[in-house]
Amino acid sequence: MFGWARLALPLSAATVLVAAVSVPAFSAAPSGFDINGYIVGSWRNVDNGHVYAISRGGSAYEFRAGSAWKTAEGCEVTSGDLLFTLTPKQTEGGYLNGGDYVGPWRLLKKDASGACTWLAIAPGQSGYYEGTSGFVPTTGAKTAENPDGQTMNWFCAYTGPYTQCGTLSRIGPGFVQPSAKPTPTTTATPTTPTPTAKEPWPALPDALVALDSVSNGCGGGDASTEPKEFDTSTYYEGGETFVVNFRDACKIHDAGYSGAKVADPFHGGAVVDYFTWTRPAVDANFLEDILRICDLQVPSWATRALRECKGTGATTSIGALSRYNFVDDAGWAFYKDRPHLRGLWRARSHSDPSWAMVQDGRTVKALWRGGRGHSTLRGEFRGTIVSRDNDSAIQGFVRITEKGKPTISNQPMTMTWNPKKPKQIKVPAPAGPLTLSKE
Repeated sequence: MFGWARLALPLSAATVLVAAVSVPAFSAAPSGFDINGYIVGSWRNVDNGHVYAISRGGSAYEFRAGSAWKTAEGCEVTSGDLLFTLTPKQTEGGYLNGGDYVGPWRLLKKDASGACTWLAIAPGQSGYYEGTSGFVPTTGAKTAENPDGQTMNWFCAYTGPYTQCGTLSRIGPGFVQPSAKPTPTTTATPTTPTPTAKEPWPALPDALVALDSVSNGCGGGDASTEPKEFDTSTYYEGGETFVVNFRDACKIHDAGYSGAKVADPFHGGAVVDYFTWTRPAVDANFLEDILRICDLQVPSWATRALRECKGTGATTSIGALSRYNFVDDAGWAFYKDRPHLRGLWRARSHSDPSWAMVQDGRTVKALWRGGRGHSTLRGEFRGTIVSRDNDSAIQGFVRITEKGKPTISNQPMTMTWNPKKPKQIKVPAPAGPLTLSKE
């Protein structure tokens, strides 16, 4: 972690740049320059037109919305809503001779009922970006709205290098309601409508897969419906022969090792998600299932056969305990690690900025910016980790805008992660093709 102050930044905040960019070397601020006094006022983000108002109250600074806009989820941010509470961390010689600040922020998000609710997020709170917010005074073009040409670059950082969250242009001293550049409206057209970045996101794919696609029964190898050598064992007693079939239990065990979400035949087809299950937990469930199979397929009067079935078998057979002992001893070679995708990912042999990913269980979000020649490109992906036999598919949808206009909206895309190469992600079109490597 960098030794900078930290400010949590929400994924759905109005301007969040998550890809590392090349930062210009600004001149040093004049001796005695008051960055605290400079940042107070009303500012427009030149990237998206959103307005912010920064005011000072004692030692803290309030960072409020100075205009209305909608979040990616369609929640209405209204003028005057509090977004951040900032406390100066380093006001002289801060990042690029600007100022560093830290403080809690508020995230407007839809709850389970679909209602938009403000959530209070503390710096470093689990599941959200952690980092600093830095403001660097610059000089911009003089306009009627900003006759002094005062601008500042807003930078943020979390677990990686600083990235630029936006360029802010001063439009007033203190809280004002802007009128020079009203929020543009979309006019209907009789032709085929262009998709907009404000369209609702589609429902994310379910991670449920067919049990046969992640299992092969009681034996090694890839997923298969072919019988395996250790699917069955035969036990004898009183002239009777009992052929016990353990295949379904082995299939569920395979699914558990893959971390898959499947329907469990042992529990009436109830769906079980093994994504968070550890190897010991999967093995313990396997033992419970195979002992139950012995009780179901060997009658209680055949006490010796039942004992052999539940134990280590007999001269010509193996039992439930034999099967469990094998996975307990050697299962480490077959258990597949789960994807841990949170962090920065950079395109290999590529000059584009990094992708930043966050992960909550199976749900993944990624944000990135364009590289050389595409500085206005913005990309976002939302998807679900679907555990497969030998890898994981990250299935979801992608949006890409350039110069503020959508070029791709809600297009399906599936990335691939392989546990044998846990620091690589394969990205296809339309965002690729490229290979991302974790930094």
